[in-house]
Amino acid sequence: MSKRQEICKAIVVLGILFGLLGFSSIFGYAAAQNNAGENDRNIIHFFAGLPNAQGNTPTVFAYPLYIVKQGEQITWQNDDTRVHQLEVTKKQTSSISNDNSSNNSIFESRDIQPGSSVSFTFNDPGLYSVQSLKDPSLKGEIVIADRTTAMTGNSVTPGLGNVILSWNPEKPKAHETTYFKIQFLDKQTAKNHAHVDYTFAIMDSEGHEVEKSPGLIHSAEGKEFTSITFASAGNYSFKVTVQGINFVPVAPDEIKFNVLVEG
Repeated sequence: MSKRQEICKAIVVLGILFGLLGFSSIFGYAAAQNNAGENDRNIIHFFAGLPNAQGNTPTVFAYPLYIVKQGEQITWQNDDTRVHQLEVTKKQTSSISNDNSSNNSIFESRDIQPGSSVSFTFNDPGLYSVQSLKDPSLKGEIVIADRTTAMTGNSVTPGLGNVILSWNPEKPKAHETTYFKIQFLDKQTAKNHAHVDYTFAIMDSEGHEVEKSPGLIHSAEGKEFTSITFASAGNYSFKVTVQGINFVPVAPDEIKFNVLVEG
């Protein structure tokens, strides 16, 4: 389980405890309203994670993998207690780009003080790495997509509207990495719905699981990212199962998407 998933699990447990005391709706909706505007912007927070086996508390990105469209801006927000300096490097090879040039640094930030942020606009599609020059363990990946395929599924969970699954490249190929973005939309505002608990699974045409979430995932901002390298061509089913809203469990709500992988 990743550090982010451990943190999310702790948040879910805390929410359930509030729910048992009768405060879950107040706590959940207040947090959702506070983050409502930010959920639809490309802001990546980084902060001290949970202690590891050595007793250290490494700094982690809220999104170790993040996907945006070409020409969009990403803001990194320092919620840590330490100063950081980020470097963005374009990777040498990527399944979403034909650029085979060597790795090169394209952006080096100033010192980012605690409580401060820095932004950068990505104009070229491809796969990028981002890392703290002051803490090499803080690192993540950014996918800049020039073209994507998106499908919309309807949720029957009260308060939740559409669930959108998009992927890049727009035509996935076997043995190449495909990057997925899951969005949960609020039924009334059509913006990202905060605090959604869900699982996902990817199955081949015979119903065999080829990938699944490590357990229940808490989406604090209503957007999530994952990637998979398909072993073979064929038709695949990407199933998202919603199991909770605003820290309150709901009846399992399955939304399925078809993904065609070329050889």
